[in-house]
Amino acid sequence: EEDEDDLPPTEHGRLWFSIIYDVAVEQLCVNLIKVKNIPGVNHAPRDPFVKIYLLPDERTCRTSKTRKKSLSPVYNESFTFQVSPDEILTRTLRFSVYDVDKRQIRHSLGHVMVAMKDVDLTRGEVIWSDLEPMAQAASSLGDIQVSLTYIPQQEKIKIVVMRARNLRPSDYTSESGLYARVQFYYGRRAHKTKKTTMQRIHSDPEIHESFTFSIAGKQLDTCNVVLSIITSQTRGPFSREEEYGRVTVGPFMFARGEELIHWQEMVAQSKTPITRWHTLTPYVAPDLH
Repeated sequence: EEDEDDLPPTEHGRLWFSIIYDVAVEQLCVNLIKVKNIPGVNHAPRDPFVKIYLLPDERTCRTSKTRKKSLSPVYNESFTFQVSPDEILTRTLRFSVYDVDKRQIRHSLGHVMVAMKDVDLTRGEVIWSDLEPMAQAASSLGDIQVSLTYIPQQEKIKIVVMRARNLRPSDYTSESGLYARVQFYYGRRAHKTKKTTMQRIHSDPEIHESFTFSIAGKQLDTCNVVLSIITSQTRGPFSREEEYGRVTVGPFMFARGEELIHWQEMVAQSKTPITRWHTLTPYVAPDLH
């Protein structure tokens, strides 16, 4: 505590923790100590809690208690993960800090990533790290507007791809085209893929095509929708398609920020079309190593 006054100021908040690895029982012990200086909305307190993941496993997490009405919550909670000595140095610990508002919608406040190979796992020293915002920087790829409707009586989701804006079709000829691809995932597996009609490439295309997917209520936490803009270039007899940009809308397991909120609003306001703009981001292939 006495040294904290000497630390530099933090923009998004700061998290304190300690970790130690017990080789004998192949267990990583994580002690979540506290978070300080979380930004409030108009300086109002939040109800923060922390989820802890040992990546690349995103399905298993540990969750702290929620601290009510605080911007500097103290936790002092310990959590364990089973992990073999062969694997431990390849793993990365992620602390994700969230707040739940009055509508029971989760907001991401930031995260801390700690590569196990960069830490002395034998000493259990207290470490602090600044929270980094979850939201990706605004993309220069443009945006896509989508409407989602959940119809529980029919166990269906209706998705309307409405339009895109501010696309940068700079490398394309007059023969080039684009379409939107809608992939409905069960977990990590693409269950169904549908496409809009191909149209001439344009920076602000109007699309207005709808698709319906079946979904049981119990699947709402494990499904997600990936919307992509696909470009097609024709050069002579050859045509080449490539993904221009994408957005993943879904529950907490798959989405963050605006994309998570859109899904939660769709579920909460069933039978009501919920329309939002989403920023397109480049597709990054998963690192399988």
